[in-house]
Amino acid sequence: MSRPRRTSLRFPVRGVVWLAIFLFMIKAFLLFHHGQAGYDQRVSQLVEGTAFEKAGAFVLDADPVSGWLASQMNRYLSGAPAAEDTPIAIVDEDL
Repeated sequence: MSRPRRTSLRFPVRGVVWLAIFLFMIKAFLLFHHGQAGYDQRVSQLVEGTAFEKAGAFVLDADPVSGWLASQMNRYLSGAPAAEDTPIAIVDEDL
């Protein structure tokens, strides 16, 4: 005889984790696309808006995780070398 399943309300942890990952990736892409100054300008415009826009500004405010992801996108997608990958120029003073 099978046991009846419990019908308890469970918190969807997996869904919240995927939502957080998705949010960080969206913020990182926007940071990559607009740059830090442009992104901050757009978020500051949201802060001056309605209550819904202020809530959006709070959620979309730049954080270290999104900044790191944006720097990785810049490193691998823009084609330009990142600061730590830039070769040091050797100058020969005898020339």
